[in-house]
Amino acid sequence: MTNNIFKIYIQPAFGDTRIDRIKPLHLVNFFAELKRKDGKPMATNTKNNIYKAMKSLFDSAAKWKLIASNPMEGVDRPTVGKQEKRQMKQRKKAYTRAESQAVIIALYDLPERWRLYYLGVLLGGFRRGEILAVEWGL
Repeated sequence: MTNNIFKIYIQPAFGDTRIDRIKPLHLVNFFAELKRKDGKPMATNTKNNIYKAMKSLFDSAAKWKLIASNPMEGVDRPTVGKQEKRQMKQRKKAYTRAESQAVIIALYDLPERWRLYYLGVLLGGFRRGEILAVEWGL
C-alpha cells in the first residue's frame, strides 16, 4: 500500500525534488491541496494513510542522516472536517426495529449456517473488517 501511495500521491507532487529540500511548509500545502481525481475533497482516512507513509519516509531519512530533521514534525495529522462529519453521521444509521425484524424474518429462508452468520452481523455490532475475518470452525 505504501508503494502505491508513493506512486499515486507523493511522487507526482514532489517529483525530482531532493528530500533535504522539502520543508514543513511544502508538506502543509501538499496536504491542504490534496483532492480526489474528480476534484472532490479527499477522505480523511486516505489523507491519514498518506500522512503515515510520508512520516515513515521522513523518519527513515532522518534516521539514516539523509536529512537533518524530519519536516513532518511540523505537520499536523489530518482531521475530519465539519462536512465530512456531517456525511458520516448521515451514512451511519442503524436499522429501525421494524427493519431489523424484517431482516430476521427474511433470514429464515437461508441455510442455518448463513442465518447464524447474518444474525451475528446484525446483533453483534461488528465492524466490516471483523465480519470479513470470520472463519468457520469445522
